[in-house]
Amino acid sequence: MSTACLCLALLLLSPAALASDAARPEDRPVGWQGANHRRGTWDIIINCLTTFIACTWSVQHLNVPAEENSQESSAEEQGGLLVHLWRAYLANTWRRMWRQLKWMIITTLFPELIVIHAYLELTMALKALWRMKGKGKSVELPWWSDWRSLSWPRGCFSTRQEETEVEKQLNTKVQAEVDKKWTLTHCFFANMGGLYYTTEKSPPSILTAVQLAEESEFEQPEISEDEIKDKSKQDLFAKIFAVFQILWLVLSIIVRKFRGLAYSQLELITLVFAVCGVCIYFLYFYKPQNVERRIRIGQKKESLKEASSRGGLQQTNSERDASSQSQKIKKTYDSLWDVLMNKSHSTSDSSHSPLIRVPNDNIPLSKSHVAHSAVVFLAFASGLFGALHAFAWDFEFPSRVERYLWRTATCVAAGSPFVGLITIPLAQLTRSAGDPEIFKAKCLRLMSEYSWHVSDKGPINAAYEKLEHTIVFPENDQQQQYVYIFSEGPESNDAQARQLAGNLLDFLELKEDFLGKKPQELHHDKELIGHFQTLVSIIEGHESKRLIDQARTDIFPQKNVFHKSFNQGIVVVTTILYCLARLSILAVGFSSLRSMPDSVYVRTPWTTFISVAGSG
Repeated sequence: MSTACLCLALLLLSPAALASDAARPEDRPVGWQGANHRRGTWDIIINCLTTFIACTWSVQHLNVPAEENSQESSAEEQGGLLVHLWRAYLANTWRRMWRQLKWMIITTLFPELIVIHAYLELTMALKALWRMKGKGKSVELPWWSDWRSLSWPRGCFSTRQEETEVEKQLNTKVQAEVDKKWTLTHCFFANMGGLYYTTEKSPPSILTAVQLAEESEFEQPEISEDEIKDKSKQDLFAKIFAVFQILWLVLSIIVRKFRGLAYSQLELITLVFAVCGVCIYFLYFYKPQNVERRIRIGQKKESLKEASSRGGLQQTNSERDASSQSQKIKKTYDSLWDVLMNKSHSTSDSSHSPLIRVPNDNIPLSKSHVAHSAVVFLAFASGLFGALHAFAWDFEFPSRVERYLWRTATCVAAGSPFVGLITIPLAQLTRSAGDPEIFKAKCLRLMSEYSWHVSDKGPINAAYEKLEHTIVFPENDQQQQYVYIFSEGPESNDAQARQLAGNLLDFLELKEDFLGKKPQELHHDKELIGHFQTLVSIIEGHESKRLIDQARTDIFPQKNVFHKSFNQGIVVVTTILYCLARLSILAVGFSSLRSMPDSVYVRTPWTTFISVAGSG
C-alpha cells in the first residue's frame, strides 16, 4: 500500500515538476506577496504548516503507557486526596503531552521510519491472528487478508436457494457469537500492551497477541471490537482535517500542473510528507489510539479443575503460576532501536522483571542473524523519501547557495540512510578466535579449580558434566550452546547461566568474593580471560545476534570482524547527517519563499469558492 502511494506521488510530481520548470518568460521572480486577488505567502505557509501539524498529531498511535503504582492510601501523607489527585492529573497530562511532542518531532524528521514501523506492526498483528486461526480459536480475518475472500461476487449467481436460506439461519444463530471473535483490532490492542495477567504471587505482566495464540491456559478476553474502539480515543476531527488538507494540497498541485503554474519548494516538502501520512493512516486503520488503561485477563477455570483432579492443588497452582510467569515474560517482539544499534537481548529469560509496558518501537522478532527485515525496508524507504525532494532540483531558488544547499541536502538524505544501515549486516560478520577444543579444556580446568572455593557444588558439577559430555560425544557437540552448559537444569536458563558464568569470570579475574586468593596459572592466561569475558557478554545478551548464535561448544571462541562501536558510530553519524539534511531542506523551503516565480501566487479558479487554512 505504501509503495502504491509513493508511486502515485511520483506520477503526480513528475509532470508537475516538469510543468513548473518550464517557466514562462513572464514568470519573473517576485518577493513577499499579500493575499489580495492572488495567493499570499502567508497562505502557502499556513496551509503547509497546518498539514504538517495535523499529520504529525493525528498519525500518533502510541502504545499503552506504563501505569503508575501510586496508592490512594498514601494520599493523606501528600496533603490530602484532592491535592494528590490534582498532582497526579498534572503529572499524567504532562507525561502524555511530552510523549506526543517527542513522537511528533520524530515523525517530522523521520516520517518514513513511522511508515515502516506501522507496516511491521500490521504484519505482527496479522500473523498473530492467523496463528490463532491455526490453533482453532474463533477469529474474524479482515476481508483483504485472503485473496479467496475476493471471490464473493461468484456467490451472487448461485442457483441453490436452499443454501442461501441455511446461511441465513446460521448467521442468525451465530450473531451472538460475533462479538467474541478475535479480530485484527484485538491483536493490535494486545500488542500495544492492552492486556495483562497477574496472580497473588506475581506482579502484572503484559500478554501479547502471539502469547495468547500460543498459550491455552488464559481466558479469551470478553471484550468486543466496538468496546475496544470505545476505549480508544480516536481524534476523528484531527484525522478528517488532516486528510482534507492533504487532498487540498494534492488537488492544488494537479490543477497547477494542468495550468502550467509553478509551486513552491515548501509545498513539495509538504506533499512528500503527506504521502507518508496517508500510508500511516491506512496501515494503522485497525490500531486503537490513545488507550491509557489495560484490561486484566485470568486463567481458564478448566485448567484449575484439571490441576485439582491431579491432586495437590496449591502446589500445582504455584508451579503453574511460575510456568505462566516464565511464558509471559518471553519477549515476542524486538526493538527497532536495538536492531539499529545492533543490540541483542535474551528472549527466554524467566527471571527478568515482568513486562510492564510495550515500547513504542516494537517490531516482529527476526530469525535472521544477519539483518532484520526492518533494516532493508527502512534503507529503501529512507532513500526513496530523500530522493523525492530531487523533483525540485531545477526549481527557482533565491540564490545559488540555497540551490546547492538543497541539492546537497537531497543527496545526503537519499544516501546517508543506506550507508548507515548497510553497516548493520556488516557488524554481524564473525571469524574464529581460537581452537574450540583447547577452550573447552581450559573451561573444564577453570570449573575444577572454582569448585574448590564454593560450598554449593551442584551447579558447577552439572556444568562440568555437560561440557565434558561434549568432548566424549563430539557427534552431539554442534547442538550445545554455552548458555545450556551453564544452566543447572535440563533446559537453557539465561538467569542461571549468567550467574554461574559471572561467578566463574570473577574467580578467573580474582574479583568480588575471590579477592586475595592465590593466583594459579590460569589466572594469568590472557587469552582465556579474553575469550571468557566475550562469552559472559554473549550470555548477558550484549553482543551481536550472529555472535550469540555462534556461542556453541563446537565453534566458539568467535569474535566480530568489526567492533560493535563501528556499527553504532556509523549509524549515529549518518543519523545526524540525515537530520541536518532534513532540517536544511526545511530551512531552504521556507527561505525560498522570499523570491518565488510569479506564477506560484496565481490562484487557481476552483479554489476561489472554497475556504480552508490556506489557498491553492
